[in-house]
Amino acid sequence: MTATYDGHLILAGKVIEPCCASMHRAIHSKVIYPGTSNRAPVVALRIGEREAIPVNYCPFCQASVEVRP
Repeated sequence: MTATYDGHLILAGKVIEPCCASMHRAIHSKVIYPGTSNRAPVVALRIGEREAIPVNYCPFCQASVEVRP
């Protein structure tokens, strides 16, 4: 099955829909994951064993994060 990417990085609940192939690989390897910050849903970048930072845009293709319910 071939994946197609539309350039939109979407966070819908606990699911991240990737914007590009590089982001898809990062999500699959759990470097990027859905998280929360101040009770708001965010896309998070794992930087340590128990540390992460929120991501506002894709580090690969610069697509901004779109949060959907």
